[in-house]
Amino acid sequence: MKIKNALVSLAAALLVVNQFFSFAVFAQEFSVSGNGAGSKSEISYQGEKNTQIVQTNDAQIDNQVEAEAFTGDNEADGNTGEVQIQTGDAKEQVEILNSGNNSTAEIGCCTPDDPSSASIEGNGEDSSNTIDISDNSAEKINIVNELKLRNNVSINADTGDNEADGNDGDVTIQTGQINLLARVLNQNLNN
Repeated sequence: MKIKNALVSLAAALLVVNQFFSFAVFAQEFSVSGNGAGSKSEISYQGEKNTQIVQTNDAQIDNQVEAEAFTGDNEADGNTGEVQIQTGDAKEQVEILNSGNNSTAEIGCCTPDDPSSASIEGNGEDSSNTIDISDNSAEKINIVNELKLRNNVSINADTGDNEADGNDGDVTIQTGQINLLARVLNQNLNN
């Protein structure tokens, strides 16, 4: 009696656990039932799944940046009187953002859309029934990303070779401002 009560309690506990947790089960379903006396029934199942994933990423990125900014080769030599040279600000900003090869592959564990099932039912006595099932699947995924990228940025700016030589009196050289911005953006390239 104690064993019967323990089994009932275990079954009740499993039902409670089953209400709170759902389990995804993808399996084969086979049944043999309702066959006559002395019948021989056999179901043979063989399943195999092969998955091969090959990912190759090859990125060669070469960034070469040369940036120069001048406000001139300003000269004022041999002058009498007042000489004033005023140059502007030189600002440079170079930004390069490269993103390389990205690849992902995701394979599910099962094929729930096409479950295997077989049954041997309702055959007469002394019958011989056999079902052979072979379920083989193969997946091969090749992802090859190759990238050769070369960004050459060369910036040169100046406001001239300014000279004022051999002058009498006031000499004023005032150059403009130089602002340089070079932005190269290569994103996500191979995905």
